[in-house]
Amino acid sequence: MAMTEEQRKAAGERLRAGREAAAQTRAAAPAAPPPPSAEEMLIAMSQGQIEITNEDIFAMQARGTDGRVGPVAERAKEHQQAVVTHQTAAKRRLYKPTPHGYTPREVPVSHLAQNVKNGWLAACPDCGRTDCQANGDPNDCTARPPRLFRVCPIASCGGVQGDGTFRRHRMYDPLPTGTVAGREAETASPFEIDDGAYDQSTPETRTLATFRAHMLAFHPQESPTYGIYPMAAQAPVMQPQVGTQAGQR
Repeated sequence: MAMTEEQRKAAGERLRAGREAAAQTRAAAPAAPPPPSAEEMLIAMSQGQIEITNEDIFAMQARGTDGRVGPVAERAKEHQQAVVTHQTAAKRRLYKPTPHGYTPREVPVSHLAQNVKNGWLAACPDCGRTDCQANGDPNDCTARPPRLFRVCPIASCGGVQGDGTFRRHRMYDPLPTGTVAGREAETASPFEIDDGAYDQSTPETRTLATFRAHMLAFHPQESPTYGIYPMAAQAPVMQPQVGTQAGQR
């Protein structure tokens, strides 16, 4: 049975009214919340997680009145074990913003929310990996220019890596390879000395300064072997006296 002109108009009006009602319903409905970020998911999954470690109290060390370090107690034959259990908050890896890029840091789960609020990220923003630089090697990031480094000449200086291998301590250039050290432009002042001294910095000089500081701090006895000597400070009695202090001893 064919529809009359009036019936077709009525059907069109009902269809248009239905579409308008559906559009109003969609507009009135609350917008769907955005999906949680990687940082929010990490915080949610880590809430309340703890780590339990066991420690042998007989292996603990104590310093006596004579300054010598000795064991807290002697292990008796009938007491071969004495374990104390520690319960601490679990740790998760976040990426901290620094002047030289994002660096991985292990932080307690109780601090995750505050760290994320301060701009820390759950993954490396350059390569997108959550295990970027987990081995301590800045050159592990595939999305950044590599950095030159020096290796400590002391064979025992280093640590065991995640894969179980021992690696000598490395001193990386704080700037990526090819970067020229300099100072950001500021308001010019007639009293400022700008002779390009900042531009004379190179990866070799920067890592050499780090190497010297490392040797003096951690290997003072071996430092002279490599031509590194601590700066000798004059005793106050040997320093020149000027002004009102002149002639006073």
